[in-house]
Amino acid sequence: MGIGLVNGLAADSPGMVGLLTDFGWTHYVAQMKAVLWQHCPRLNIIDISHNIPKQDVTYAAIELLHCLEAFPANSWIIAVVDPGVGTARPMLLAEVRGVRIVAPDNGLITLVARKHPVSRLMSLTNKEFWRQTNATTFDGRDILASVVGQAERNPEIISLLGKPVDEFQQLDVPEPVVLEDRISGQILYIDSFGNAITNVSRSCVLEVFPESATKLTSIDEIEKESHLRFKIEGITAIPSLVTTYGAKQPGSFIALFGSSGYVEFALTNGNAARQVGLQRNQRFDIVFK
Repeated sequence: MGIGLVNGLAADSPGMVGLLTDFGWTHYVAQMKAVLWQHCPRLNIIDISHNIPKQDVTYAAIELLHCLEAFPANSWIIAVVDPGVGTARPMLLAEVRGVRIVAPDNGLITLVARKHPVSRLMSLTNKEFWRQTNATTFDGRDILASVVGQAERNPEIISLLGKPVDEFQQLDVPEPVVLEDRISGQILYIDSFGNAITNVSRSCVLEVFPESATKLTSIDEIEKESHLRFKIEGITAIPSLVTTYGAKQPGSFIALFGSSGYVEFALTNGNAARQVGLQRNQRFDIVFK
């Protein structure tokens, strides 16, 4: 007898849930996992990151966007970076690309919703599925983990978790500005390697500079000659466009399209933020030559 497959996985495979928080490696993470396992012991739990800068919702929104496409349909992501914990702001369930994201309604889903259609959006208002406690400061454990654990055990309850909504809080995260002869972008965050990740995607560059399409999809062409020039506000050094971090000698200032498809600035075998002076929110221009 054959095994039924759903999205390439066996139909009876354990579910998957990713955790994205600013908790650090503390007992808070363990408590969320314990509640998930209490309801659904067969869950595969993936730690996306617990090192989000404290209360930095924008940073968390970027990390959520960059990891989303690796998650299969019908998996879950619990995202908890929540300066307003315990207040009247709702908790949301947003289904994007078949992945069910639960998070506070504080703008955390802004970027995934900007890039992908949201097929389901609901407010988690049904307290029947919340963990019974007098605590008001740990909604990640008492609402989100409890709801996800029960819904993974029995997906039929998902429609009972709350009520549909049409709107959610939006973060003011800048998009690239396309001018007549250039793209004006911004560094959104600095990763743990000191690389500067921007808001300019590869698809944006190809759309604005279609004549660069062949050169940007050919490793040989990029390595041979950079046809894009980057001018970073307050920085005199000009990065060279390459295909990978090790394409130049150690200490070289480089630009590349990272694994998530966005322009990054880096220093080969070094820390670009510290050694070049790159900072979050720094502006830059891209011109085609």
